[in-house]
Amino acid sequence: MSDQSLVPTGFITNRPLALSLILGAAMAISTVAGTLVGVLGPFLRSEIGITPAGLGLLVTVFAATSGALSWPAGQLTDSIGGRRALIIVFVVSAVALLAFSMAFSYGWLVVAMVMAGIGNAAANPATNRLVATT
Repeated sequence: MSDQSLVPTGFITNRPLALSLILGAAMAISTVAGTLVGVLGPFLRSEIGITPAGLGLLVTVFAATSGALSWPAGQLTDSIGGRRALIIVFVVSAVALLAFSMAFSYGWLVVAMVMAGIGNAAANPATNRLVATT
């Protein structure tokens, strides 16, 4: 199966603005978890009792997961195509944000950040593949 069969057809490829908005949304949802740690840091400290070092560790887990999985995410995108990879980005990132919002302990926040790192690792290859094929 060629990657051309996985390219979004019709609405998206005929409308560059729609493609740009979808790609921008994918990049935004995949990176928002790292930003949320900083924005919600004071609330996380008071609600869960996280130290400043613990907040830094959450961002480190996000970045390290994203960096470590970028190469395999690129290979996966090459094998399944940009459209399917973009769907994975949206699903994994949304589940990560849901887990982040429902976390009741530091351990669950770490799990959410690992999941968010997976979505972030897959976002760049997926969007690049769609741009290259459309």
